[in-house]
Amino acid sequence: MIYAFGVVDLTQDNPLTVQGRTDGHASSAKAELMGLLATVLSAPSEQDIVVKLDNQSVVDQYSRLVKNRRDTLPRKRFRSTYAGIWAVLCQVVESRPGGVEVVWIKGHSNIHGNELADQAAKVAAQSGSVPWMVDLTQQTDITTFAHCYGGIVEIDLRQLLKQQSTIRHHQAWTSQRRVKRAIPDIDDVEWNSTLAYVHDRHAVFTFYSNSKDSHQRTHHIKKLHGMLPALNSMQARKPNLYPTCVCRRCELENEDNDHVWKCPSAAETTTEIWKEAMGKINEWGVQATNSYNAARKREYKRAVDRGRQVPRPVPIHWWPPSDADHVRGFSSIGGARAVHSGSPAPDRDEKPMWNVSDLLRGITPLSMLTEWSAVFRTPMSIAKTVLHKFVGYLEAQASELIWKPRCSATIAWEQSQGISAKDKTSKYTGPRGDWSQGYGYITHDGFCPCGASLATHDEGRCPGATKDPRAADERLLESLLGRMRLSMMERMGRIPFIRI
Repeated sequence: MIYAFGVVDLTQDNPLTVQGRTDGHASSAKAELMGLLATVLSAPSEQDIVVKLDNQSVVDQYSRLVKNRRDTLPRKRFRSTYAGIWAVLCQVVESRPGGVEVVWIKGHSNIHGNELADQAAKVAAQSGSVPWMVDLTQQTDITTFAHCYGGIVEIDLRQLLKQQSTIRHHQAWTSQRRVKRAIPDIDDVEWNSTLAYVHDRHAVFTFYSNSKDSHQRTHHIKKLHGMLPALNSMQARKPNLYPTCVCRRCELENEDNDHVWKCPSAAETTTEIWKEAMGKINEWGVQATNSYNAARKREYKRAVDRGRQVPRPVPIHWWPPSDADHVRGFSSIGGARAVHSGSPAPDRDEKPMWNVSDLLRGITPLSMLTEWSAVFRTPMSIAKTVLHKFVGYLEAQASELIWKPRCSATIAWEQSQGISAKDKTSKYTGPRGDWSQGYGYITHDGFCPCGASLATHDEGRCPGATKDPRAADERLLESLLGRMRLSMMERMGRIPFIRI
């Protein structure tokens, strides 16, 4: 991706215009920084100049990395993004007799000079001119620069290495067959909400922990990955204790992680949980709307206190959706309309990616969020909060009313068979069962353990992500060049859970 900049000097009789393109690490901040450097170089050296930028980040960094550079710690100077360009700019500013002041102005607010600069930048972006380059040897503060795949590293090197490791681990995780089976479309998961259920809204980068929290996290992680100790897994581990894996509730089908949530004996319970959750949507919607309006008021007040002229926010109203609206909102979830109406109904998609059982496990689909936002006629953040509470309620009730009764029925059967807790935890040295049937799911004829039909496989290879560090590094490079956006699970840093 190519970004461009434009510089306009209105103090001249004929406004001087400088424009150009940038390459490398793709960011609008780099274009603003290159425009700032071009401004200083094009102005007469003995003249005091005031540069007006509409990028607050660049203005703040100028104060720290140029104006007060001698007082800034080396760690901040060397590890800043575009550290080499900032060092060159500092040397240029210090060598000129005239002073340089950089101030912030609001972009796209009908400021004549800013509008002309934007027009010049658009022209430069569409041109075929050679991108501007900076000779980093024209500064003496930083002596060595790191390179990655032939290009200079323009961000903090430690951050780059951490992000590379994160992407590699993410790709190794997504390449596992059980992940492909349990999470068919990783890119269609709203991970802010989903991970909030997994970690019970406790940030993973803190040291908070206790026995109850650890037990709950373990249960949620196993449920998300299809690794709950269903009877098919127990049979694979200890076939001497479990000669059969028939479900102890319905006693009709073999039990795996998929059957646990789709068991015929749990159908009525699922319908009741769904109806209770649907009955709470208006309450959650009003709460989310009030919180949204209050947040907009606080933002408006802060802007006014800072002397900025911003339009007063218009309050959003919650309109209770009709039953037909609700049906449209979850029409992409397989089996949702049948559960909602209490009778079988065809799904919109012939082979839906998600099912009601996935919501019971705590997965929040992005596609459902998009549809609900249109149905509710509200901003996306309100729909996200309502959906977060909706799926959270389903997940919590399913654990209490479906999983725990299943465990009670299984334990009762084990006791009737003379299987004690000690027998289940003791070391087993005999022959193992068929582990192709023991990774949480039962593999049916004509299907791969990943859950996909063998007919969809290319030369027998499992589709989807593969464990390939070079492919992971390619994604990192493409993201640095602005050609693609990494998923939230690939981006390094703290994951912002939804907090209610």
